[in-house]
Amino acid sequence: MIYLKKNVCTLSKLVFKCTCHGQFYSTSKNISENLKSLKKLKHTENMFVVDNDVAKDISDTICTHLTRSYDSKLIKLIEANPGVCLITRHILEKTNNNIHVFENNNNEFLAAVHSVFGNRINITKSNFLLLWKYGYQDRMDYGDRISKILSGLGTPQPWNLERPSFQIIAALPSRKFLNYLIYSFMFQTGLMTYGRPEFYLLLQPSVFTRYSSKPIIGEMYYKTQTILFQTIFDLELLKTYPRTAFFPLQSLKSTSKFVRFKELKELDNKFMVLVKVTGRKNLLEKEDLTIDLLKPFWYFVKHHTLSHYK
Repeated sequence: MIYLKKNVCTLSKLVFKCTCHGQFYSTSKNISENLKSLKKLKHTENMFVVDNDVAKDISDTICTHLTRSYDSKLIKLIEANPGVCLITRHILEKTNNNIHVFENNNNEFLAAVHSVFGNRINITKSNFLLLWKYGYQDRMDYGDRISKILSGLGTPQPWNLERPSFQIIAALPSRKFLNYLIYSFMFQTGLMTYGRPEFYLLLQPSVFTRYSSKPIIGEMYYKTQTILFQTIFDLELLKTYPRTAFFPLQSLKSTSKFVRFKELKELDNKFMVLVKVTGRKNLLEKEDLTIDLLKPFWYFVKHHTLSHYK
């Protein structure tokens, strides 16, 4: 295992621990006969678990956090692009939560789960992870795509409530959605206006490192987006899983010694990490940021962390 600086070292230790203690899950072929239909799906910002053992462990891990209820009322649970719906099914079987699923494709797996669990699943036909794209389109033509997609979330909630306003499960193949969350909060538009979120995200190690690095220990990865993201959210690394348990399958590319962040790229070929991301409850109180200071703060950080090469 390649050890990077301390923040990446934590990730490497967790991978090593999982491997040595038999918690490393091998990919089964329990849905291999359906891969042909999976390949027909549009994979823009789509990634999902195709190994039942891994899906069960992910679901069990998430459920231990979901069941730590803030009060007797369940928090709205959202799943984005569930794919073959292995996590969806396990959570519905294990908890009393209803799930609001966002899926843009005609998904036979989702239809099968819906036939079993009925009104416990609410389906919106849209790609939740493309909110960054729909937001851009709305700004260009003054459209209302975002408000239509998010209409099922109810009315906007204050950020500083004791309990999160909603919980979201998703596997992210890139950094675009995380960057959208920063923009949405700083400019008080779209998803972040509906209240303080709690996410359970499956990320590539390089993405996790990018957003969890510290200014001294991980200065190579500590960038503008790192500062802004950590201002808004707390991150907690929960578990590590093999990349082979996810679809689309990883295309193994050789990483030459000249590739930037070669160690992280090599980890991306092997692993995915489960991360809990929670909005900071006290962020908008008087002693910290206020809503009217968000845009100046965003500009200040962007301006003072840009690299200028001559």
